[in-house]
Amino acid sequence: MGRVLRAVHHHYRLASLHGFSAETCERAWYFEAPAARDTLAAWRELIHRMYYDENVMCQRREPDDDAWLAVDRFSLDDVDAHNLLIWTGEGDAPAEPAIPWQQATTAVAPACWWIDDDGRYDAMAVDDYSELIALRLFDAGALDQAGLVRVLDRLYPGQGAACFAARARRLANIACVRPTAAFRKTPGEPPIASGPPRPEHVHPPRATR
Repeated sequence: MGRVLRAVHHHYRLASLHGFSAETCERAWYFEAPAARDTLAAWRELIHRMYYDENVMCQRREPDDDAWLAVDRFSLDDVDAHNLLIWTGEGDAPAEPAIPWQQATTAVAPACWWIDDDGRYDAMAVDDYSELIALRLFDAGALDQAGLVRVLDRLYPGQGAACFAARARRLANIACVRPTAAFRKTPGEPPIASGPPRPEHVHPPRATR
């Protein structure tokens, strides 16, 4: 069924055993995901699971803080792959509304994600997301070699031709889920909720010899 590009705009609030904060905050995440998982139920499960994983790791780092981030609501938008072609390079302000992921990621908060067929996820850099889109356009015949090299040169100045030559290896390194020591809830595991984290996930039993 192929793969889809989606933007997920989600609102969340701080929660604790005493209640929820009055105001919400907002994030935008950008995905490439299997078309088979492009359903409202699948996105709801994924977004809540990603927050749950984040909450587990936050409580592991701050064991005296029992608060968590609770997803309030979210909405889906298409990501138009062809909008990447109007971008002329870093700092191209007129193009930013069309390619918002180029400005979305911070040093501590990834915004671009790759999802595998089982619903597992991995973060990617914004340039990797743009490169992935360009490679998909090329593979679909919507972008020729010269056009792909131009896009790659905008992402990695002076390296477009080298990146093109290594495109198969680079795609394999982008479109994958890497091993991680971070907590990951099993896709589809109930309940479908962003928190509170279960004690056995925050404080897993130590392995014994």
